[in-house]
Amino acid sequence: AVVSTQSTGVEEGTVWGAVGGKLTLEVDFATSLELGAVAKWQRSDGAGSWDDYVSGASIVSAISQTGTQTASLIIDSLTQEDIKDFRATIDFTSSVSITTDSLTVRAVTVLCGDVSSTFETEDVTFTADITGEELPQKVVLIHEESGSEVEIDMSSTSYSTTLTVSHILSSVYATQAGTYYFSVTYSSGLVATSNTKNLAVLKKCKEISTPVNTSLEKVDETGGYNQVVTCLPDDTDNSYVLLDSDSTSIFCNTSTGLYNSDYLSPCLVVVNST
Repeated sequence: AVVSTQSTGVEEGTVWGAVGGKLTLEVDFATSLELGAVAKWQRSDGAGSWDDYVSGASIVSAISQTGTQTASLIIDSLTQEDIKDFRATIDFTSSVSITTDSLTVRAVTVLCGDVSSTFETEDVTFTADITGEELPQKVVLIHEESGSEVEIDMSSTSYSTTLTVSHILSSVYATQAGTYYFSVTYSSGLVATSNTKNLAVLKKCKEISTPVNTSLEKVDETGGYNQVVTCLPDDTDNSYVLLDSDSTSIFCNTSTGLYNSDYLSPCLVVVNST
């Protein structure tokens, strides 16, 4: 029997997939006659040795009109451990056995950048770093709760091994809070999704007037912020004292947009005698 093998992939010997997604590895081999071929697959351990791979489904096609057969390995859910080299051993009933060249499995990665909380009517920027086989055909930002999608304009983007895409949500409002992620689609049909990020949309409390003879300072706290009053600094003619030392701050709860009080103490003028 005359046997030859050929790997398939976007680049020679390389097959791209997405962790958690389905992946099929294929090698073609040609024979002079049908020999009842059986394929056994192995995965590299990364240190020069090969281990039998039994997790996927191994299939060998019937011989084609051109005298070739295809050995396929179907991996239902690609894991991080599978991002290695694979090869097949083809056993024939005639006791002929061959080992194919290796296929390198690489994973598309989509990493969503950190997202800060933002107040209503402000803008927020989502970014993703994408590593993949080619320039994506389509990239969308998805709001999980509503299912709404925004497609990213890729028309002016050039391919690089790792590229960064971004999208600005303008003037956000409360219903846009929640979980976001990117979905990336390639011309091959491969789809990869990013990790998720949670956007918190905060509510501002109404503007308040500065009490008489005071200065007002905003101090961030967990769950909101305090508005704190202090008396104006003394001068040569006057000094200032709080009217109510127990009412020097009010707290704005940014989940409701409400203060816990509506009163801040003013300061009284103490006229210096001469």
